[in-house]
Amino acid sequence: MIAWIAAIATGLGIGFVSGVFPLVNAEVAAAAFALQLDGALAWAAVIALALGQTGGKVLVYEAARGGRALSRRWQRRHRTAGPGLAEAELAGPEVAGAELPGEGPSQSGRALDGTRARFREWWTAAQDKLVAAMDRRWPAVGVVALSAVVSLPPLLVTAVAAGLLKMHRLDFVICVACGRIIRLGAIAWPLLVLV
Repeated sequence: MIAWIAAIATGLGIGFVSGVFPLVNAEVAAAAFALQLDGALAWAAVIALALGQTGGKVLVYEAARGGRALSRRWQRRHRTAGPGLAEAELAGPEVAGAELPGEGPSQSGRALDGTRARFREWWTAAQDKLVAAMDRRWPAVGVVALSAVVSLPPLLVTAVAAGLLKMHRLDFVICVACGRIIRLGAIAWPLLVLV
């Protein structure tokens, strides 16, 4: 019984932290649970991991949802004050004409750089289109479910967009929970079968 409580509590904790801080990897934790624990106990830990991650994403969603209201109040208060920063301070180095580290004429393999640049443009455009589709209920459900399962667009970005667009809370929770269970279960299942 103690092993079950420990596995579920660990799964919930790691999942929650990974839902808020992307540097903590839930996929690695799912693989570790599958390799270290026995059948049913491993599944309980993986499902707890998915539910904990859902809780973390709900926190991000709620912060974005509440942040939008705070942003509107701040904008109303500061409309007459004008911009707080000069435009030059807001412009990134690529806008000012400076080269980013690792880019520039001295780098070899221009064809590879061109391919990377095209892929980056496609990836950004695909994510932008998916996030833009979230302004209606059912497309939003599809985007969040896709993001929860395959991370396109990344789930953290999707959680923020869902909060800003005030997606139905229950739709968001169900999509993220089911998607994360599918994703983490797909990682754990082959390891449980092989070990």
